[in-house]
Amino acid sequence: MDGAGKLRTFVGIVLPIVAPGVVATAIYTFINTWNEFLFALLLINSSAKMPISVALYSLTGSEILDWGEMMAASVIVIVPSIVFFMLIQKKIAGGLSDGSVK
Repeated sequence: MDGAGKLRTFVGIVLPIVAPGVVATAIYTFINTWNEFLFALLLINSSAKMPISVALYSLTGSEILDWGEMMAASVIVIVPSIVFFMLIQKKIAGGLSDGSVK
C-alpha cells in the first residue's frame, strides 16, 4: 500500500478488518428498530408516524380478526427483513469463518 492515500488505505485495509463488526451492528440495529413495538404503541399518537409493527397491531379488531388481511400485511412486513438478510448473508457467513482459518 505504498503511496496510497488515506481513502485507499481506509478502503483497502481498515474496511475489510471491521466489516464483520459493521455487519453485526447493522443486524442488531435493524432488528431493534424493526421490532420497536412497546414504546411506539405507548408514545406515538399519530397514525402517520407509527412504525409498521404498530400498524399491523391496529388491524386487530375487538370482536373479529380478518385473517386474510392480517396475513397479507404480515407478508409485507416480513419482506424487508428477508431482503436485508439476503443482502448480508455472505458477510455473516464470511465473518463466522474469517477468524477460524489462519
